[in-house]
Amino acid sequence: MVMSGAVQNGTPFPPIGPATVQRIIPSYLYEQFQDDDYCQTFVAAFNVMSQEWLDWVNQINLPVWSSLTGALLDWIGAGLYGYPRPTLSFTNTIFIGGYSSTAYNTIAYNQAKPISSSTLVPVTDDVYQRCLTWHLYKGDGFQFSTKWLKKRVHRFLNGANGFLGVNGNTYDVSISWSGSTATITLATSPISQIFQYAVTDGVLALPFQYSFTIVLT
Repeated sequence: MVMSGAVQNGTPFPPIGPATVQRIIPSYLYEQFQDDDYCQTFVAAFNVMSQEWLDWVNQINLPVWSSLTGALLDWIGAGLYGYPRPTLSFTNTIFIGGYSSTAYNTIAYNQAKPISSSTLVPVTDDVYQRCLTWHLYKGDGFQFSTKWLKKRVHRFLNGANGFLGVNGNTYDVSISWSGSTATITLATSPISQIFQYAVTDGVLALPFQYSFTIVLT
C-alpha cells in the first residue's frame, strides 16, 4: 500500500493552519540602484505590503464559505464553486369571484378566477451559505436514501452560516413516500419557509427522478 506524504512525514491531515506559501519572495534592487535611499525605501515598503496581502489571504481562508460575508462570499461562491447567490420567490394565489371580492363587471357572474402574485425573498448571507453547504458537502456520500435526505435537510435547517455541525438525530425532519413523491414535513419557522421556497424554486440540488413536497405544520 502506498502511503501519502502527509502520513509518512507525520504531519496532521487535514492541516491545522494554511498549507499555502507563508512568506513572499522579497523584491530587491539591481546593484546599480542599491545606493539610492529612496529606491531602497520603496522596495522595503513594497515587500511589507506584499507580505501583508499574503498574510491576509492566508488568514481569510477563502475556500471556507461559512466564514465569508457580502461581496467576498458572492465572489467565492460564484467564482470558485460555480454557484451564484440564488433568487428565491414566494407565489401567493387568491381566488376572486365571491360576493364583494372584486368590482362589478370584471368577471362573469358566479365565476371564480385565480389571481397569482410573486414576491422575491431576500437571500441573506446565512441562507446563501446554507445553500452552498447543501451543494458542496460530500460527507453524506453519493447514494440517495431517506436517511441521506433527512441529514441534508436537518443540516440546512440547523447549520447557521452553512456550518457543517449536525446533531446526532434528525427528529425534526419527517419524510414519507408515495411512489416517487417524497413529502417532507417540518415545523414552521423562518428557515423552514426558506427551505420550502428553495425546493420549490429548484435552487437546491435533488434527484430529478423524484418529486418533493414540503409541508409546514
